[in-house]
Amino acid sequence: MENFSLFAFFYFFSCCLLVLAFIDLKYQTLPNEITYPLIGLGLAMNLWTEFIPILDSVYGCLCGYLFILAIEKLYFFIRNKHGIGRGDAKLLAGIGSWLGWHPLALILLLSCLLSLCGYFMLKVITKKRFKDFFNQAVPFGPSLACSSILFITYFK
Repeated sequence: MENFSLFAFFYFFSCCLLVLAFIDLKYQTLPNEITYPLIGLGLAMNLWTEFIPILDSVYGCLCGYLFILAIEKLYFFIRNKHGIGRGDAKLLAGIGSWLGWHPLALILLLSCLLSLCGYFMLKVITKKRFKDFFNQAVPFGPSLACSSILFITYFK
């Protein structure tokens, strides 16, 4: 029964991540109506099933949010414009609440690599000059979602 409940939880988690990825691709926003429950359910799931210790889940939530928030503030300080959204911070907090703080560095690395690949594929497809292309916004949520699903599939 324990394996089935973990499967059901992670199936729900993956579905939420895919929905958020498609919303971010189309509208470049990650709605609070999905990210907040994702955080709460991740904490509740780890309290109920003890998949990971609850403190790791809480630390994962805090580290995920604060890391993206620090990047957002640093980028705004340097460039005086927004480079990453607060929705990405909430999404990484949700991922951290489900998976803990240990895999966040790997998930962020995979996300950055996926974003770069997607960014350069988009550049080749649209055939824009680099000067024009660097001002184009690229959503980061789909990369976070895909790398989290890859992590669950191959490393958990």
